[in-house]
Amino acid sequence: SNGMQAYHHAMMVVIVPFPFPFAQMLTYLLLGFTFLAPFMVLQFTRSVVFSPILTFIGVFGYAGTDSIAKEIENPFGEDANDLPLLGMHRDYNNSLRELLLPHPHLAHIGGPWRPSSSMTG
Repeated sequence: SNGMQAYHHAMMVVIVPFPFPFAQMLTYLLLGFTFLAPFMVLQFTRSVVFSPILTFIGVFGYAGTDSIAKEIENPFGEDANDLPLLGMHRDYNNSLRELLLPHPHLAHIGGPWRPSSSMTG
């Protein structure tokens, strides 16, 4: 039952898309922030040296956050930053096979995403 619940929760991530109007509005807000931030920072700092530095940090931070959000929007794919589903599935199947051993209490149940009992103490 927990496996089916986890499957359905994972499918919700795949099936329900991120609302396009919201993503478009965020892109426009980031664009507006990029153009307005230099003037706002200059107004507060009154420094020609610190204004570009602070503007770059702010705009770079928001643009980086936007890029990360776009990258992790769908974690089920073949990109470098996606979940290693085949490896996770292989480890899960190996754990199930080990449970079929004559002494299942001696089976090593673990994987790259979950530490084994020998690692946790």
